[in-house]
Amino acid sequence: MLQHEVSKEQILEFAEGLKKKLPFNLEDNRNLIKKGLNLYRQGSVYNVKYSDQVIHGKVQDVIPVDASIDLEFSEGDHCSCPSSDFCRHRMALFFSVYASVGRIGALLDEWKEEMSPTLAGISASFKKASALQSTYEEHSLSSWQMFFKQEYESFLDQYSERDRHFFSLIYYNFFQGLIKKAPKVPETRRLFSIHAGIFSLNKFIETLNKHEYQAVTFENYITPYAHHIIDNVIDDIFHLRSVSLPFDLDDILYESIDSVREVLLREDYFLFNRFSIYRALWSILFNRKKWIEEEEEFLATTDSDDHVGNLLALVHLAFLQKRDMEAVNYLSRLDSSYVSYSFWWIHLLSNNHDWKRARHWIEYSAKHIDKYMASLPSYDARRHFTRTYLSEIYEYFQINDQGLYVEMMKKLLPYSFVELDHYLLGVGEYKSWVELQILLGYTADDCDRQTLKLIEENDRQAVIPFYHHAVMNALEQKNRQSYKKAVRYLKKLRTNYRRLNKLDRWDLYIEKLSGSHKRLRAFQEELTRAKLIIQE
Repeated sequence: MLQHEVSKEQILEFAEGLKKKLPFNLEDNRNLIKKGLNLYRQGSVYNVKYSDQVIHGKVQDVIPVDASIDLEFSEGDHCSCPSSDFCRHRMALFFSVYASVGRIGALLDEWKEEMSPTLAGISASFKKASALQSTYEEHSLSSWQMFFKQEYESFLDQYSERDRHFFSLIYYNFFQGLIKKAPKVPETRRLFSIHAGIFSLNKFIETLNKHEYQAVTFENYITPYAHHIIDNVIDDIFHLRSVSLPFDLDDILYESIDSVREVLLREDYFLFNRFSIYRALWSILFNRKKWIEEEEEFLATTDSDDHVGNLLALVHLAFLQKRDMEAVNYLSRLDSSYVSYSFWWIHLLSNNHDWKRARHWIEYSAKHIDKYMASLPSYDARRHFTRTYLSEIYEYFQINDQGLYVEMMKKLLPYSFVELDHYLLGVGEYKSWVELQILLGYTADDCDRQTLKLIEENDRQAVIPFYHHAVMNALEQKNRQSYKKAVRYLKKLRTNYRRLNKLDRWDLYIEKLSGSHKRLRAFQEELTRAKLIIQE
């Protein structure tokens, strides 16, 4: 146990030195202590060891780091994080060690008492002023937004935008902190949370526009937390769909229209996700005839009607009014990369079996789908998309145009192989099924025996090219085992030719095959052994 290796006096002496080194009256030090304490209380410190006056341990932050503290304040302090100063990880490690000899709460009280009376008074006054400012009117959007702004200014006093973890802090500390201070009434609380999320998302974008970030940083330290906020907002919107909002929220809803438009339609980071919020808001909370008409008029009369966000909004507003052709025309003014936006409308109309309206959207997507597929980054992404897309449009084509559905699957090959394979078998298109296998490079070896048996029973002619292909594929491998495999498929061919009363074609085929491969002695031996040819 660590407490048996390090004396209590050593740890207490180090704590006294640390208090002097990091006086509590400095804001940066208070923030450092708070962050280290949070990590310790979350159980993030583990594998703590002691060696030569140095305590080593691991701290689980966004990624695990190796930290060490030198009890003699010499050169043993180290952390694998980028900070060269006494960081939050070393602070967490210190609290972990101190907890074995004393109460951390008492230590913090002593640390605070060492502030000068003047500074302590200023700090207390500041806290009181902040408490007075951190209030809002429960049914006033402008009051909420002022509150968000004040809270964000306080947040920036504690954290740097250049910190790699800044965006996770916006999500966990700022956004989640706002939700904790939301009104108690459930409907008002969710509406407050929606606006808190939109405000936080806007701060993401403002920060991204001020600084440059490497792709790996963007992918690992920014995007996940933006998506967390977006998911929270959309969840809140859909929860409100199932309740009847009180009339006293109408003013907030109406006032929200301008503010959400400004944030959600701007051409910037996460446009697809932000538009998903805009679309959900107008489908659920703002879906009133007068409001829709006003929003449409505003967007249509602005000088930036070719602005991507505005066009997408006009698409959805036309959709809500069942003017689908007009909506698709708006969407067609954008390039093929925006075809992905149509999938939400296709999904909604397909779920409602509104095939008349769905036709416009499905025809639009079918026209641009190949270019969109080419933009996806990997095979897995294209396969996932294909599976989802085809499942959405399947029922429409079943009712309206199965031929076009087949054409769509062919257009999406090879990613649609599974769906096309099952479809062709299901409708008995065995010749097309065999052609598909050969096209994708599959042989009879790759296929289920029961499937081949099913085809032989229903359309023996269809399977013959497949066995011919299997024979040639085996011969190309040029070894004894592959020649035996070729002979096995030749026997199947002979059986099928016999049952089709086409043995004359079989005789011509086997004679030609044997003659063109005379130099393959092992193959000739296998043919003779199987009595497929007679050696003279």
